[in-house]
Amino acid sequence: MVANYFGPGDSSFLLKAIAVAVSACLGLYAIIQARSMDSDGNYGNDWWVYIGLVELAGTVLYGRLIWNNLGLLDPWRVVIVCGVALFIYQLPWQSWGWRVDPWHRTAIAIPALSILTGTAETSYLSLFAVALYYGRLAYTQQNIRWSYLSVGFVDWALFNWWGAQGLVSPVFYSSVLGLSLLYIAQFDTAFTQSQQRSTRHNLRTIAMVIICVPALLFEQDYGGIVPIAIGLIATLVGLGLQIRALLFVGTTTFILAASYQLLIVFLDYAFLKWVMGLMLGITIIFVAANFERSREQIILFMENWLDRLQQWQ
Repeated sequence: MVANYFGPGDSSFLLKAIAVAVSACLGLYAIIQARSMDSDGNYGNDWWVYIGLVELAGTVLYGRLIWNNLGLLDPWRVVIVCGVALFIYQLPWQSWGWRVDPWHRTAIAIPALSILTGTAETSYLSLFAVALYYGRLAYTQQNIRWSYLSVGFVDWALFNWWGAQGLVSPVFYSSVLGLSLLYIAQFDTAFTQSQQRSTRHNLRTIAMVIICVPALLFEQDYGGIVPIAIGLIATLVGLGLQIRALLFVGTTTFILAASYQLLIVFLDYAFLKWVMGLMLGITIIFVAANFERSREQIILFMENWLDRLQQWQ
């Protein structure tokens, strides 16, 4: 009846079905064996769980190969794996007599493995499903570092989408990488320690350089609006959140982008060059005159401001 149901023309199908059943039984036997041997506390018995799960995974893969109708589930393969992994992670294995570690390790590993070993083009649904899974894992374990995997898979999805849209500007990709590093610098618990303050600052500086340098090099069209906007936003965020790296790199980017655009204007419009030069000269004379009269107040203000700046992140 099984052979007639799945394919009357395939005389070997019954043997394949028996092979699948035997393989599944072997996998289940290995898992049960790990439970029966776990009473002595031997960590080596964890391998029985791994062997059983690998056997079951091979059984599922073999079943997919011999039953083509299962191909309907291929687009949902990663989502199904994430659901199974979440189910495995939350079951009370210790109460049932198994050690919990091999089950948790398997549940943590298989979503990433399922998407990294896929042969077809990775879908946005799969990438976001895995990202959500590791985000949930970070929340469950109260370990922010699992969310870095989520960030990585979201970045992957964004790169694929931008590639599909024909967006080839380096700024799109460098911005994602830079923002990911800023996320790590902001939320990693290791950087909350006072002795890691300089390391966090350096990481933020590297992230901002990754964002701003491509904007300066490749996005000077349309009046340099992109690097000027990035520099201005970074400066304002740095002032608002009191983050030195954003303030320094953002201000530098803004000044360089604005100066480059002014240079272009001077080269294209000779008369405007003389007008701007005259205005700049008058401004410098005015500032110098006021500086001489208010030198002490200005110096005191700068010293106080620099002292406050050293207390920023």
